[in-house]
Amino acid sequence: MPMVFRSIRMRMWQTFPSASASASEIVRALLQNPKLIILDEPTSVLTPQEADRLFETLNKLKAEGRSVLYISHRLEEVQRICDRATVLRHGKVTGACDPRQETPSSLARMMVGSDVAHVSAEGTSAKGTVKLEARHLSASARTPLPFP
Repeated sequence: MPMVFRSIRMRMWQTFPSASASASEIVRALLQNPKLIILDEPTSVLTPQEADRLFETLNKLKAEGRSVLYISHRLEEVQRICDRATVLRHGKVTGACDPRQETPSSLARMMVGSDVAHVSAEGTSAKGTVKLEARHLSASARTPLPFP
């Protein structure tokens, strides 16, 4: 394997340290040097840190002139990384906008077709008492790939 390719691959894997199945699929796609990358709910199984690294990578790709089609229902992600958004409901376009110029409520309204009582980011609600706590757990990686 050429050294340049190995170096790029190692840097890509370091971008996604847990090497989860989703992250490895994203890396595999990026290694093909695409002009367009389509991601459907890519952060659904990523940790917040992995999602941040993915967003950094997507911003670099965007700066290189590549196109990213990002499919997500997570409004905060869409507002964070997208320049334009096309909103679909039941397979039909209900709106197009610059998501950074919209509020979460206006985006949600386009998505569901009516006003939404309350839109908030995940994890911002009041937390109850701890029911179960686990510390210092570990497990072997579930991947046959020889990367860290």
